[in-house]
Amino acid sequence: MLIKQINYGSPEYLEALKLRTAILRTPLGKTLSTEDTDGEESQLHFGCFSGQDLLACAVIKAVTEGLCAKLRQMAVADSAQGKGVGKKLIAEIENILREQGFKELELSARKTAQGFYEKLGYHASGDYYLEQGIKHIKMHKTVNPGNLI
Repeated sequence: MLIKQINYGSPEYLEALKLRTAILRTPLGKTLSTEDTDGEESQLHFGCFSGQDLLACAVIKAVTEGLCAKLRQMAVADSAQGKGVGKKLIAEIENILREQGFKELELSARKTAQGFYEKLGYHASGDYYLEQGIKHIKMHKTVNPGNLI
């Protein structure tokens, strides 16, 4: 399994869009919208590969430059779910963000994924809210405790 950064607009990025659509939108009867991908040319894209097969992907957006980043649009292929692929992808993303000096990673978790993120050390804050017609909750984790203000 190889985790690497994906270049915006590359064939791997297009594969990630397909995976994001299949996992995050098709079950809701939707497709990725321009709103979903707006600004992605300036965001970080990561993929987890087995050979040429994309198993998982995620997008990282800087919220506060050098301080806080947001995990967006994480998707794990059905065939790879429950096999530690998502956990490994997040761990590598956290390491990269730590190296870049980020202190915190935040995300909006679907209620069904909240337990997954809690096992990885993320903490929920606030109340559930609707996004794309399903319940989400804001979550966060300090990824660089030695570098807090």
